[in-house]
Amino acid sequence: MSGWLVAAALAVVLIGGLFVRKIWRMIKRTSARRPNPTRPEFVAMLSRDVRSETAEFLWEQMAFLLPTVAPHPDDHLWDDLPIDESEPRQDWLVAFAARHGANAHDWPSWPAGSPCTVRNYARWLERGLERARARSSL
Repeated sequence: MSGWLVAAALAVVLIGGLFVRKIWRMIKRTSARRPNPTRPEFVAMLSRDVRSETAEFLWEQMAFLLPTVAPHPDDHLWDDLPIDESEPRQDWLVAFAARHGANAHDWPSWPAGSPCTVRNYARWLERGLERARARSSL
């Protein structure tokens, strides 16, 4: 019985190690292809697309998830960054809506064929907020 336990523990360690290695490779690849903006630079990069409050919100959501690489507006959320696909679609949306007194269920679906970059996600959050506010005023 203890032999099976040791084998299972080794399998968990091996799988965990492969997962961590994949994440570090992703971070290294992303860091090598673009600058690592500071928080003010990130907000400035998004200033033509969204309000500073929306950019700040996204920085807050991503900064603790990405300790060694800063988010960049042109990053794809889960192809370039180690972010689970459910985070932006569920947790971040709910938090953003709540911050603005809106209901996350009022957001439109993600536009078909649109890549989920940080910039596009920020725009979608703001468009959704406009829609949610319009629905609540009816």
